Amino acid sequence: MFENLSIGLDIATALSVIAAAAAFIWNSALARRKSKLDRRKEIIKSHVYRTVEKIIRDSSDIFRETKKIEYRLRDGETTQNLNQWKDLILELTGSFRWLIPLDQVYGDGRFELIYKEYSEELDEFIRRFAKLVSPESNESWDFYDTMDQPNRITLKYITRLYQETENYLQ
Repeated sequence: MFENLSIGLDIATALSVIAAAAAFIWNSALARRKSKLDRRKEIIKSHVYRTVEKIIRDSSDIFRETKKIEYRLRDGETTQNLNQWKDLILELTGSFRWLIPLDQVYGDGRFELIYKEYSEELDEFIRRFAKLVSPESNESWDFYDTMDQPNRITLKYITRLYQETENYLQ
């Protein structure tokens, strides 16, 4: 009688060990998958934050260059070399370009779309600005409003970048 009980206990013990091992394997697989997703989220967040930091540094360079132009105008200089200012604006587009590799590895096209729309809007601003300051133009314009427009465009796309990143991570 006790022999049958002993065999039953051995079978029950073996089944509980097998169930525990299966649960351990299952939980390990879920944890690894979860940690992989968490790692992906951290990589995306880190990359987006570094990109935004670079864009903010570039925007502050544009602001400083704008101030230099403003001071030269106040000092009576009428002709300005705006090439440095324009080059700084074009560097902003390059800063957003950092998102393309991230989008190719992890994304679904949204970061590349943001880059494309941002660069198109900045290019359009450069074209309008070149016409505005050309010697043939008789159009009047507000210095502060016009010179700050690249920063406003950039702020709009930084906000959109953060929103799209949050949407992607959820």
